[in-house]
Amino acid sequence: MLDVLIVTWERRRVSAVQAAGFGESARLSGCWSAEWPEAVPTPLQNAKAAGEWLAGQWRTAGLTAKATWLIVPREDVILRHLELPQVPDADLPDLVRFQAASRSAVPIEQLCLDFVPLLPHPAHEFRDVLSATLPRASIEAFANTLKAAERELAGVSVSSVALADWAAHVDKHRPRTALGATAGQPEGTKPVSESGLFQGLLTGKVGPVGSSLSSATLVVAWNAPRLELAIVAGTELVFAHAARIGAENAADVAAAVLSEISRAVIAGQRLRPDLQIGQSWLVGAPKNLAAEVAERLGSPADVIDPASIHPQRDAFRKLAEHPLEIALLLGGVWGRTAPVVPQLNFLKPRQPPAKRDPRKQQFAIGGAIALLVGFFVVGGSLAWISSLDAKIEALLIEQSKLTTTITEGQVPFKAASTVGDWAKRDVPQLPQLLELETLMPGGQERPYLSEYNFATATSADTLATLHTQGAAKGRDHVETLQQELVDARKYRVKPSSITVGRDPNFPQSFTIDFDFLPVKKDPPPPPGG
Repeated sequence: MLDVLIVTWERRRVSAVQAAGFGESARLSGCWSAEWPEAVPTPLQNAKAAGEWLAGQWRTAGLTAKATWLIVPREDVILRHLELPQVPDADLPDLVRFQAASRSAVPIEQLCLDFVPLLPHPAHEFRDVLSATLPRASIEAFANTLKAAERELAGVSVSSVALADWAAHVDKHRPRTALGATAGQPEGTKPVSESGLFQGLLTGKVGPVGSSLSSATLVVAWNAPRLELAIVAGTELVFAHAARIGAENAADVAAAVLSEISRAVIAGQRLRPDLQIGQSWLVGAPKNLAAEVAERLGSPADVIDPASIHPQRDAFRKLAEHPLEIALLLGGVWGRTAPVVPQLNFLKPRQPPAKRDPRKQQFAIGGAIALLVGFFVVGGSLAWISSLDAKIEALLIEQSKLTTTITEGQVPFKAASTVGDWAKRDVPQLPQLLELETLMPGGQERPYLSEYNFATATSADTLATLHTQGAAKGRDHVETLQQELVDARKYRVKPSSITVGRDPNFPQSFTIDFDFLPVKKDPPPPPGG
């Protein structure tokens, strides 16, 4: 029987629930939550000390399960939708790894990668895949922490998948309201076009759209200052997003949440043009926000108690003030006992199927072929060897002539190559510096550079090298800048560690080294084309 401890980890806060059994009604035997004490180091700082503190806390709470499943926040994971060729499922792991490596600013060996194949779309000639990466150092720190807490890390997933699984189970038990019968949207409203939906989201008001994905569910989970959004269509996580909102009053919070919802729906429609939100579940949000969401999306919206459909809903009374954590814990439990949405597991990712060893059959066939071939080859081998000797002698004479010609042309060739390399490496620095400025995120609070060293490269595949040092408001600005440089496909980025700097307004100090790559020219059109 399954006996597992589900743990959510969100910066300075940790929650856990113990579940045993199978199915939606798996028995919950304990729930615990706590703010991480300032005096206790985090797993990344000191795994042993962090694990000893957790062991004492869980022992007091009566949590005895050894197998632990960790749910990390969406902000710590990079999710990407990849478009792959139409290949068999067995070839997907290698293709996903190759694509992820080409688009990541961090070496793929330093990341844990897993993916979920999405359902085929009739309008696409390619395969959609949702890939996810998490730093390997984080998983190693969590594993060492749980080992010190006398637990075993059984799996690592992301909060977006847990939230999607929770929403899928809610959809199974809550009756759907007719499309359009919601606050601010009377029944009988005529549908608008897809372009109308896009424009409506920008202006703040949209109506329903007829679509094959009209049953998609939007989950809006709020636990100040953290906001998490997930769009679930059937059993598929279409899009996921998380943000931190620093607004001080309810009106500003509502405006910021609605803005993030519009961005999420637009992003989801770029991936699936026929996507339509059929309903919205709000977790931890004020009830008046549901009416605004319903009016904006033109579909029903409701504030839901995340534990309402579980028989042991009272087990979560300690987390009543943190409904987002309840939804994630329940989604994590159902993901282990009654999964609906395909799961991610960074600890045991999807791998190509094991191949059968055909060597025995190959040896038998090879032996028979060798005997047959040997019978025919031996008779003519002497004549064949004699003809080869004559060809070798002629080729040696031709090689000697070509070597003499090449030696005579080396001096002018080297001179021309030197002039050509100098011309290719003439990189104008002012436009490059201005382009680098446009790539920096953060608007008025974007990172700044304190050191800029430019040098002409000596290798054949590089025009120049650039060493930069600077400071940023936060890690996300640095990581976004690194990713922008990679996506530009003009640079080879060599990221370094991000450390604490001396500037109190820009506390993150960083170093980025990258190479300028030659611009690949398109081949000339064929004659007469």
